[in-house]
Amino acid sequence: MKGKYIVIRSPFFESPILFSEGQGHNDLVFKDRIISAGFFRVWFEKGICKVGCWGQSDSLNIKSRGKEDALLIKAFMREEYDEIPWEIV
Repeated sequence: MKGKYIVIRSPFFESPILFSEGQGHNDLVFKDRIISAGFFRVWFEKGICKVGCWGQSDSLNIKSRGKEDALLIKAFMREEYDEIPWEIV
């Protein structure tokens, strides 16, 4: 799976929002709370689920935080897929 993402900050937590590559980062309504944006990929390799984040949103002029964002996506997805080994790349 691959696509675009943003990370929004609230007073209590940071949360990733994942969406398709066909949608623009600037189409989202959370613009004042976006702290990171870019592209993500989740894939399986030798029984391990891997997560990677990179790039930036040109429309928002906000960069990805790479591994820091990948950790948030992993935590978000792991709630549903806890039995799978995970790796951040």
